[in-house]
Amino acid sequence: MEEQAAKYACGLQLVSSGMSVRKAAKKIGVPTEILSVRVKGEVPVACRRGPMLTYLSPGADQGLLEVIEHRAARGFCVGISELRFLIRHAAIVSAKRPVTPTFPDRSFVQRWSKRHSENISLRKARILDGCRAEASTSEAVHYYYENLVAALDELKLHDRPSQIWNCDETGVCAQGRCQQRVFALKGMAANVQRSSDRENVTIMGCINAAGGHIPPMYIFAGHRRKVEWMEVAPDGAVCAVTETSNINGSLFMDWLKWFARKLPAARPNF
Repeated sequence: MEEQAAKYACGLQLVSSGMSVRKAAKKIGVPTEILSVRVKGEVPVACRRGPMLTYLSPGADQGLLEVIEHRAARGFCVGISELRFLIRHAAIVSAKRPVTPTFPDRSFVQRWSKRHSENISLRKARILDGCRAEASTSEAVHYYYENLVAALDELKLHDRPSQIWNCDETGVCAQGRCQQRVFALKGMAANVQRSSDRENVTIMGCINAAGGHIPPMYIFAGHRRKVEWMEVAPDGAVCAVTETSNINGSLFMDWLKWFARKLPAARPNF
């Protein structure tokens, strides 16, 4: 133990004289991370080897999971920086030893997340409108599904998913979003071709409960259609124009008639 402490002390002297932590660790024959935490003062120089320090009590650990669940249920999922903040304050309250200034580091958060991988996961966040979040209460959800069951019973559609259709519109940019990872030669720009049109476009889509669909309708802003808008559109897709690129009552009635013509022999119940 004394020999190991003397080795760490030698490493500290090398670092204080201007040598990098990596080179000093290599010279005295210890892992870089072990010497680094002693240089930063996170652990004593003569700290013995043993189990990992426990900063979170079981109660604090469970409390963090409950906070994550509570936030996620209301559309306010916890980000990595927020999780680090919560872990640190939970440790300050529950830990039996002083919490280091750098706690929790990235590796601790990764280990903590992995330990609770059965309950939580790190995913790309999706935007949730405030009005939808406010309306997503347990009472509203139960009311919706009770009405849905009653409608399925009345229309006898429990075993006819191909006759249950749902349509919705969504606004997108014609250029799309370039978030994919691509390969390119070094020194060359990693470009991906997109449409030169940056105006908002509304897509009217429609699918059924069996997975079937009809071609979409694209709604552009303007007064005249352009041929290039539909050059690479899916087969059967149609195009329409309005002043704001949003659907209106007259256009919806036109779409509904077009939808009826596209339906198979088994028609839905309106």
